[in-house]
Amino acid sequence: MSSARLRLVVLVAVGLVVVSCSSDGATDTEPATPNVTTASDQESPPATETPAAEPADEPTEEPADEPAAAGGTAITMSIGDETWEFPAALCAYVNAPAGEAGSEWNVSHVNNGLQVYVADDEFGTLVSVADIENGGNPTVSWEAIGDAVEITVNGNQVTASGTFTDGVNGGTAQGTLTATCPDWYDAS
Repeated sequence: MSSARLRLVVLVAVGLVVVSCSSDGATDTEPATPNVTTASDQESPPATETPAAEPADEPTEEPADEPAAAGGTAITMSIGDETWEFPAALCAYVNAPAGEAGSEWNVSHVNNGLQVYVADDEFGTLVSVADIENGGNPTVSWEAIGDAVEITVNGNQVTASGTFTDGVNGGTAQGTLTATCPDWYDAS
């Protein structure tokens, strides 16, 4: 695996962890309430002293630029009579923005034990959906590579169509993919 593809895969994996850790909408901490002392709380404050509020604990750094996730359905993949939907799309590129000359990019997401993966990099084009939860005994494993698939990138929209090979039951079927990237992460 090339260092560029490995870098993209690692960044997408990190993004998936970030998304899965923050997807429940709950926060681990309550906002800090400043400790304010008023004149009625003190017996006799000095006339020249003004009580000061303690600063709330707030982050001092901007959050890191991580792949963004979308709400609703961000990726839909249909092969034969099966359709899978993924609620988010993690999108990353190196060298140039996706769709431009010299760009290497991927789009991925994991949902219910399945991973969808779309890539155009130094190894060529690839679109796949696979059961990653069951390791060596997957229930789903479809992929279209190289000339078997046509991928189009138009801004944040990614579409693909082609002939997919079934890695579980054998055979082939026609399939399509549509993905909406909320943003592209520059992994350069």
